[in-house]
Amino acid sequence: MSDLTILRRENEEFQMLREWAKQLSDKINHAWNTSGEKLRNINGTSHQITQNIIREHLSNHELKVSQKPKIVVTSPDGEVHQTVHLLILKEGENPNKDNYSDNKEHIVLEIRTTAVAKAVETTKERLAKIRNFVKDFAVVVLSERHNYRCRYTDENTRNLFTLVMREKDFLRPMNRPNVDLPAELETMLHNHELWKTGKWEELLAYLKG
Repeated sequence: MSDLTILRRENEEFQMLREWAKQLSDKINHAWNTSGEKLRNINGTSHQITQNIIREHLSNHELKVSQKPKIVVTSPDGEVHQTVHLLILKEGENPNKDNYSDNKEHIVLEIRTTAVAKAVETTKERLAKIRNFVKDFAVVVLSERHNYRCRYTDENTRNLFTLVMREKDFLRPMNRPNVDLPAELETMLHNHELWKTGKWEELLAYLKG
């Protein structure tokens, strides 16, 4: 990992990761405190939090981003309807629509917190359905353990932007009472177990280009 640098507190990628850790911890602890049970669909909740965070940070960089949590892109002939995570929209396009059919000027972003089992295959299948009627697409992963066998890599995923590499996972099980993911993240930062990939800057340049 010689091309990586130690992640710093002032880096925007750490800010995004900390926002994710705080929001997911709050969701998990709220579930335990109100129902006495673990958070249902923790992976789906985590990914939705990440999508919202990425959307907000891209918007802060003056990119026009779709705002609805679930959007559909439709082929010109109306035959293909595919749910996607985010769209980078052309100037003048309404960001609050649920369905977009004129997509030759739009870039589709697949947003992931991290890879889970079969995530790479799922992403390939989703993007294969729309590759012929969108401008382009990219996969954005918030953080990934560097040696996870099911991770997204440049070899298995085109236009991949993994923002942070981690030395290790968060403590398991994550879906436990009184979880404090921000504290775990602070420990990783202190121990230099988080690396900046430089892909956030590359993603911004790509989307603005």
